[in-house]
Amino acid sequence: KKYKQKMKRNNRCQAPWRAENLYNYGSEKKFERPPRPIFLEAHRGGRGENPENTLKAYGHAIQLNCDSIELDVWLTKDKKLVVIHGSDEGDISHSTNGFGKVPELTFQELRKFDAGEGEQIPSFEEVLSLCKDQIFVNIEIKPLQTPEVVDHVYDCLVQYDFFGQCAVSSFNHDFLRKMRELGGDAVEIGCLYDDEVPLPSIDEILSSPGQTVNISFGDLTPEMVEQIHNMGKGVLAWMSSKNGKEADWYEHLLEMKVDSICVDYPFQVLTSLAQVQIGLPNSLVVESLVIAQIVS
Repeated sequence: KKYKQKMKRNNRCQAPWRAENLYNYGSEKKFERPPRPIFLEAHRGGRGENPENTLKAYGHAIQLNCDSIELDVWLTKDKKLVVIHGSDEGDISHSTNGFGKVPELTFQELRKFDAGEGEQIPSFEEVLSLCKDQIFVNIEIKPLQTPEVVDHVYDCLVQYDFFGQCAVSSFNHDFLRKMRELGGDAVEIGCLYDDEVPLPSIDEILSSPGQTVNISFGDLTPEMVEQIHNMGKGVLAWMSSKNGKEADWYEHLLEMKVDSICVDYPFQVLTSLAQVQIGLPNSLVVESLVIAQIVS
């Protein structure tokens, strides 16, 4: 709640691969994207600048005027959805002071652990409530869990009337097919591809069930981006540490014409935008950055 109270502004809440420039949530209020050439997504809320997958990180990403946030979803032992990366099969030790795996712990057991700077592991519902009508959300369902997690995610999206303001992504494409069966065309789908294994053929990628193809930037080529666009799909490039400083790749990503970039350091990228005067007018970027630092 303390983060929600700080957010008086409205964000775009629109997927970059949609043709329309304005998105209506059933009221007279519409959300308009600024003239930024790439959709800027904060990976785990911007894990290089705040404790990852926490309300603090997501609140800061909203204040930074990011276009989207990315989060990771797991199902707990007592069937509660929580937002945490959970390496391997849900191991919590890399991002909290606790030990164990998400599917083997209850929600209340997980809440006892520190996710960084005193932050708790948030529930999925808490993050949806924070982001509602504020920012687009990329929901990654972690692959190494039981398929029932898809039903729980879908039910939450229905409960919060969140369709149109989110995409569901996963490395487990069977999860995505199930989500498509549950929600039909109302659900935006993003097919994730692992940078640690060889990519499938371009034909297989193009026949994927999603509206977007989410690939590590290091695996993308201009030709691949063009082929994906020709199939009417969007391209989300996610960065990893082996790519180097994220801001240094921004102009190259512009040249490749990707639709969205998922970054660990959104403040760094926005600062680069202000310095080279790409995207938002310099004064608006600086104003956004100053406000965000004051609030944080």
